[in-house]
Amino acid sequence: MKTSTFAIVAAALGLLLTAVGGGNLRGRDDDSVRFHRNPFAIQRSAYGRLLARLSQDTINQVWHIGVEQVNPVGHVHGPECADGHCEADHDHDHEAEAHADHDHDHAEAGEGLAESGEKHFPGCEKFHDHGESGGEHDHDHDHDGHEHGHGFDVADWIGEMKDGIVEMSHARYERTNPRGISELHRKAIAGDIERKFLNAYRMDPTDYGVYNGYFLFLTIHELRATPLARDHARLVSRHTIGEARREDTDPSAWLTATMAAMNLFFLDQEDWKTAGEEPSAAKIREHQALMRHCMRQYQVLKLKSMVEGRWETISGDRREDMRQREYFAGKAFEQFDAMLARIEGKAGEGATSAVAGAPAEGTEPVAENGGEKE
Repeated sequence: MKTSTFAIVAAALGLLLTAVGGGNLRGRDDDSVRFHRNPFAIQRSAYGRLLARLSQDTINQVWHIGVEQVNPVGHVHGPECADGHCEADHDHDHEAEAHADHDHDHAEAGEGLAESGEKHFPGCEKFHDHGESGGEHDHDHDHDGHEHGHGFDVADWIGEMKDGIVEMSHARYERTNPRGISELHRKAIAGDIERKFLNAYRMDPTDYGVYNGYFLFLTIHELRATPLARDHARLVSRHTIGEARREDTDPSAWLTATMAAMNLFFLDQEDWKTAGEEPSAAKIREHQALMRHCMRQYQVLKLKSMVEGRWETISGDRREDMRQREYFAGKAFEQFDAMLARIEGKAGEGATSAVAGAPAEGTEPVAENGGEKE
């Protein structure tokens, strides 16, 4: 046999064996040979959780610039901003459920999210803070003569590098076209946002900002608020609660689960309203019990972390965020008792009316023609 013929036969045989082996692997029912896109086991690791938290800045930039057509630093760049230091007040410090204290004007924002989901969008972390003047650095530079009044400062150099990276990130999604974005462009950016949310959620399903932002995107965004997306939002909420059940050290995971339980109730409440149905007391108590369980688990792990000395290692900003979210969840939980009282009150009134309208025992019903029997 010629060498070339042998090589061809060997290659064909190798391809055939590869195809047969791959088919056998795909036919297996277990997940042992499937690729779950978790390189280096980074998902749910400490690094993964950090990446999930940091990704919120990128998502906010894409959302503001690409969809709402609002610059996240609070102003639209014009000729007067050629040097990058025009005055603007752009301090972003929003809570996940508030997102209402914007210093920039939403009148220029694109329709849709600015009207429906903006106030609920997860908290924007501060991109950078230029102080009250909006653009003056803490260091004193003589830009005319290029003479520095002090030696080389590493902190200033790092700050300038960060500003440059932020500006490049802005330029990727910032619009220069004066016309409104097209529907195709809006869908493309919405797809980018959804992929970023999904990747961040895979990194840490129990992160409050990541979960809440992903849930609201699925249920509020005009391109995603479909029955299929709402079903996916339910699945995401249940998955978040399930992931919190595996957590026995971090109390913030159960705070996120509390929000997920409340969101499940909101979805059911919207369905009841759409169908014109009155929720039963049993359904309300079911949601109340789930949310109570999540809040109690948060309190247990919080107390445990205090006893073990881990609570003080959490930054003050994160502890304050958890305190505010705990307060918000507590106020929302109090509404269950009011709803139960209202439902049971209506049921009691209906029973009383039925008893009052029933004829007394041993009496004949009065005829409609003045009481005369026919």
